[in-house]
Amino acid sequence: RAVKYLLMAAENATRRSADHEAIALSKHGLELLKALPQSAEHDNQQRKLLSIISTSKSVTSSLN
Repeated sequence: RAVKYLLMAAENATRRSADHEAIALSKHGLELLKALPQSAEHDNQQRKLLSIISTSKSVTSSLN
């Protein structure tokens, strides 16, 4: 359940252009996923979290 809420928080951070926060939340979600069993939901959450990290890193690196 915690991963679900971290994903939602990361998505909200992305919408607010809080990219560093989105990255931190997504990384925390990925760490928690490591302790959970594989499932379709697990894979979907992992894919979304990785996408947020990728997008947010692109935005932050283009600002430098």
